[in-house]
Amino acid sequence: MDTFTPSETVPLLTRDEEVALLRRMDAGTIADAVLAGRHRSSCAATHGELLRLVEDGEAARRRFVAANIGLVRYVVRAVAERTGQPRRELFQEGMVGLLEALPRFDPRRGKFATCALPQIRMRVGDAAVTNQGALGLPARRARQWRRARAAVGELTSALAREPQLDEIAVATGETCSVVRTLLAFTPVVPLDRDDPRWLDLCAAPDADDEHDPALVRGLLRRLDDFDLNVVAQLYGLDGPARTHAEVAGITGRSESTIRRAERRALALMRAGEAMRAAA
Repeated sequence: MDTFTPSETVPLLTRDEEVALLRRMDAGTIADAVLAGRHRSSCAATHGELLRLVEDGEAARRRFVAANIGLVRYVVRAVAERTGQPRRELFQEGMVGLLEALPRFDPRRGKFATCALPQIRMRVGDAAVTNQGALGLPARRARQWRRARAAVGELTSALAREPQLDEIAVATGETCSVVRTLLAFTPVVPLDRDDPRWLDLCAAPDADDEHDPALVRGLLRRLDDFDLNVVAQLYGLDGPARTHAEVAGITGRSESTIRRAERRALALMRAGEAMRAAA
């Protein structure tokens, strides 16, 4: 997957340029399939010509994506200002949405922006509402939880008392059972390195191998279920080790979300190891 930084600037494409670049991308895709034996073709193109078509298709794809980075910036800027989430993380999710929209684009239905903006907004919005996955809830559930928490605050202020469960349900449009479950949820709170509760993470058995499964499990006790599941799959704690792409496919999240979950877990383990070594 190509990566782009928010600082890149490329002129916007005209409708004709979008169509031309899509044709080049399609030609590269077909040439790649012919080279790989996935597509039979009666054309007389040589191996070198097919390779050039593949390279030209990739160049067209890079130009197309780079020219639409402004769409991602546009969405990220508004969401970051509203939520206080870091722009760089939101930008990564927005780029995933941009790349997901590209294969679905049909130029007969309008400009690419019309197709891409909803997908970008969904990706960036999901990342923001789940606090980059740190909240420990899927995006839909996270939105419900935030609405329920907001309703409690608004009703408390309006009624000058603690609201009843049915009142919160009416305000949120949810059932009482759903509201009860939402309000019972407590987000995972990361521990500061100086927090004495890190000592709890140092109780795992000594091990010369830093990847000892027993030590890893001991240091991951305070992770939420999602992060724990990601690390277990990546490092083969509960079966064969999988790649980031495989875990992303299994969990229905983006690779960047999986990598962030891994970084959180590794930070926890390293901090716990440091505390144990200093004891």
